[in-house]
Amino acid sequence: MHKSRAYLYLHISVFLFGFTAILGKLISLDHFGLVWNRMWIALPLFLVIPGFISHLKAFSFKKAMLFLSIGILVAAHWITFYGSIKIGNSASLTLASLGLASWFTSIIEPIVQKTKINKVDMGFGLLAVLGITLIAFSQDELDPNATQSQFLLAIIWGIISALLATLFSVFNAKYAKKESPLLITFFEMLGGFLFLSIIYLLIKDQAEMQHYLQINNVQLNVPNIDWKWLLLLGVLCTTGAFVLNVTAMRVVSAFTANVAINLEPVYGIILAFFIFNEGESFNYLFYVGTLIILSTVFAQSYYSFIKKKINGHQSNHQGA
Repeated sequence: MHKSRAYLYLHISVFLFGFTAILGKLISLDHFGLVWNRMWIALPLFLVIPGFISHLKAFSFKKAMLFLSIGILVAAHWITFYGSIKIGNSASLTLASLGLASWFTSIIEPIVQKTKINKVDMGFGLLAVLGITLIAFSQDELDPNATQSQFLLAIIWGIISALLATLFSVFNAKYAKKESPLLITFFEMLGGFLFLSIIYLLIKDQAEMQHYLQINNVQLNVPNIDWKWLLLLGVLCTTGAFVLNVTAMRVVSAFTANVAINLEPVYGIILAFFIFNEGESFNYLFYVGTLIILSTVFAQSYYSFIKKKINGHQSNHQGA
């Protein structure tokens, strides 16, 4: 695949990922039922793709278990992501919290790749933490959408979601160049679906556990009003977006992928402001905090680009 097409696939997938926050707010289902339905809706689509069954049969059990495990991380990320949106009744708040993913990446990726942690990246991360702190104090006292405790809990869930997103993204970047994007996506969706199905059986009659997970009612049946949004979420923004993303990551560098993925909160926040007028619920601290987070994302990306360019120049000079 040519790099220009890979870049196009990557940015389309990131835009679709950003749009999922909007769909999450539109769908009336609780976050658990939303994610469970999202994952099963995505699965049957693979079975009608020509040649998929034959490739599936040839896939080793060891590799299948690996991506089933990563699928648990994906499911947990989505549960906390949509849980944050439902608790705080704000897509913008959750997406701003997701901006911490770049900081988590600067810590986790060197551990997985067995390289040295960069202190400058850690410094950018601390600035992002400052941004989150400002956002935590940004709720307008007249905002009827969420109490202060719900607002802070939504931020905590959003931060956990960013951590989980970093984990599965780092693992996908490590293995995507070696395996079929379709098979990776299929097993991750299947792993997440099976994981949530087991959780459902364990908590469906446990009111205390449901309260702990901020689930008002474990409802898997989909109201008629939600089907159009769930189908859009499951077909286009899940199967389609994941396949495009993993396909692109076979060609583009990890750096390019990280820069693009960091644009997800930007796309989502812009969409939320225009669609839901969410800007009316926050004071100036939200905008300052969000600006700090997004600025660190772009600054960190630019710094990484310059560092990579300098290292490449030095390597070429030494080789000469």
